Amino acid sequence: MDPESIRKVAMLVRTFAQLGCQQLQLNSLNATTLLDAKIHPQQHRDLIVRVWGWSGYFCELAPEYQDPIIARSLSAVE
Repeated sequence: MDPESIRKVAMLVRTFAQLGCQQLQLNSLNATTLLDAKIHPQQHRDLIVRVWGWSGYFCELAPEYQDPIIARSLSAVE
């Protein structure tokens, strides 16, 4: 992550707190990590992802949940 991106995330968190908000969940993943986790789940046991309103361990999800998460990550890059 480049310094400008880190600065922007820090500003987001600071503003969120200054506005008195109570909960914030930030997720940072890339498609390469997700694809590797699908192929080598034993190396990514602690990888948690956000799935339509709930969070779960990526490697414990069925492929019908893993595939849309990977696709969502890939489309964010395009």
